[in-house]
Amino acid sequence: MSMIVVYATSTLHTLGVLAPAGQVGAAPEVSALVGDSLPLWAGQPTGKALPLTFLATELASAVVTDQPDALVAPLAFGVQVKDGEPLADLLALRPGLGGNGPLAPPPKGVTVTADPNGVTVTLPQPADRDLAVLVVVGNASATQHPPGSTIRQGTATATIPITLDAGPYAILALVSGWRGVMTQGPA
Repeated sequence: MSMIVVYATSTLHTLGVLAPAGQVGAAPEVSALVGDSLPLWAGQPTGKALPLTFLATELASAVVTDQPDALVAPLAFGVQVKDGEPLADLLALRPGLGGNGPLAPPPKGVTVTADPNGVTVTLPQPADRDLAVLVVVGNASATQHPPGSTIRQGTATATIPITLDAGPYAILALVSGWRGVMTQGPA
């Protein structure tokens, strides 16, 4: 069996998974799957949801080998690419699921801190190579897309300058090779 995945082109994180019945041919154009954008939602304790929207221009689609856990926790997997083309098998990102839920920050994983002037993404150890970082911030009114960043080889952090609006927010942080995590809070 095969699945169709929608993934972030900068970090290769799987953001959405379709498991159609039957054979899957070539991957559809991402716009045929998501239109102009892929909306993800972060639930708040108040019951409201905050948008974490990825623009279609930040995404691609691929046909990959069936990986049932990807349906439960897409952000725990990434697309492998060789010579610019997606490979058939998804990559399990570190750390593994470990039973702590699809978006809960895993132990010994990426951590995210925020203050009114920016978002800092930290690895538990220095990077062994330059790693792309993509951060998406959602609040009650919109999704913010600050420019991508990089955690440089030998370092463990990247700070993305962004002004957080007052009120509740959700931040989805994606670092190449590491499981995506979400954090929430008041500004």
